Amino acid sequence: MMRGTTSLGLIIFGLPWQMTFVRRIRRRECALEPSAFQFLSLFSFMLVVFVFIASNYSQKSIWAERYLIIALLPYLLLVSLATLELPDFVARTVFFVLITCWASLSSFLQSDSR
Repeated sequence: MMRGTTSLGLIIFGLPWQMTFVRRIRRRECALEPSAFQFLSLFSFMLVVFVFIASNYSQKSIWAERYLIIALLPYLLLVSLATLELPDFVARTVFFVLITCWASLSSFLQSDSR
């Protein structure tokens, strides 16, 4: 089992989204017309926030990974879209290769452990 992969995963899967988000704020894109980026951001993060709040106020904890699997697909689409919207070709290529290698390695390790 590899150690320290959480930070690397946060960088690989979080940095493209953050860079695109900051670039959109700096360009002051119109928030009145919804885009795929805004929709995927909302669906990815609001579900997690809702489950967190509901878990804090309920008698029984509902915070479990298997219940949050529905947020995975919109988040991966968001990361893909954000990676494609990066302005620099080198950054797009580097993040594409890192995401592909991460997915391939995790798939291989998951199939190897069974």
